[in-house]
Amino acid sequence: MAVAALMLTACVKDNDSNPVLNLPETFVLNSPNLSQTGTYDLYTGTTESITFTCEQPAYGFPAYTTYYLYVSLHSDMSSATNLTYFTGATTDVDAQTLAAALTQLLMNEGKTEEDFPLYTKAYFQARADLTSAATGELGITEIQSNIICLDNIYLAFSLAPVVAPSELYIVGNFCGWDWTKCVTTQRIYGTYTDTHSENWHIVYIDESGFKFNTTAEWDGGEVGYSTSSVKSIGGDLADKIKDSGDGNFATSEPGWYIVNIKADVNGRDIEYNVDFYEAEVHFIGWVLPSGDWSWTPSDDESQYKFTIEGEGANAYFVSPEITKTLVGTEENGCLRMCVCFGGYEWWNTEFILFVGDDPSKDVAISYRGDGGDQTRVPCTAGTKVYLNFTADTGYIL
Repeated sequence: MAVAALMLTACVKDNDSNPVLNLPETFVLNSPNLSQTGTYDLYTGTTESITFTCEQPAYGFPAYTTYYLYVSLHSDMSSATNLTYFTGATTDVDAQTLAAALTQLLMNEGKTEEDFPLYTKAYFQARADLTSAATGELGITEIQSNIICLDNIYLAFSLAPVVAPSELYIVGNFCGWDWTKCVTTQRIYGTYTDTHSENWHIVYIDESGFKFNTTAEWDGGEVGYSTSSVKSIGGDLADKIKDSGDGNFATSEPGWYIVNIKADVNGRDIEYNVDFYEAEVHFIGWVLPSGDWSWTPSDDESQYKFTIEGEGANAYFVSPEITKTLVGTEENGCLRMCVCFGGYEWWNTEFILFVGDDPSKDVAISYRGDGGDQTRVPCTAGTKVYLNFTADTGYIL
């Protein structure tokens, strides 16, 4: 009542001109007009949209109200999903939106793509929330409407194809579980198709661990150690990975790991195989004393391998001192870096720093991914490369 009073004219005492807030138990959602054929045809396009109207709850005065429209396959509105929200008394739900919602509900109850097109009935209910134009929903007046049924809806399978994720986002204790600071995995060159992808990133893992998702947000699609879509955990360091107790990928030996995620589409599901390797970063190519591209991690690593300086997730991977610069050649010093793991070639997982005129300034690490050969970057003898894989940045000094 106090909040409602702020929305209206303030008075010292109630009188006949002072509206009083009523909280009705329900309000009316009207049944849409039936189509001429008796069927709401979402398949052929005969029905382009369905108009729903409602009557404002009897608050005792006209009030700004937000309505939410839900659809279910069941008369008790169990397993309902939200279709839309609106602030007037009328809303048009387009055929594609309704068809997609109904398709997902039907799939949740065991239908397959081969079962479509089909006829179904659907139930609808609205929710009304008294709303302040200044602050939004007040949260004190949620009211449910009556339930209406549309008996004859014809629809085709209306969900977009499921494709393998081209990127995955990793969040964990290393970034404070903040999706705005998460790391983005990179494609491994030549591995992506619509049904299969292979990605990687270097991640600092501790006892509380990490999760990943196809979106950089908490939307219910997060994948962790105990998630059913994870079909295997492998790689050279698989024995160091465990469940955090909260379903995260965690370890009893905190440190830097290469996380290699392979995703496969299986029907409408995406399944994952997650491998873990030692986080080793190397120079490759003309910047090496050997001056060629034949080196592999099985060779003497002391000249090429980065060391780790600092503690925890903010540590830097620091290169050996650069000793060779071929100024004036096509390669022109050719600063190139890579990780090698899981049988991939070095150029499947290479990256670089486009440092510009001031190499000591932090810039984003540029990963080759599925792209072409990266532009050559000159380097200077006597300098070192510093990489921070939590921030995905680096510099040369």
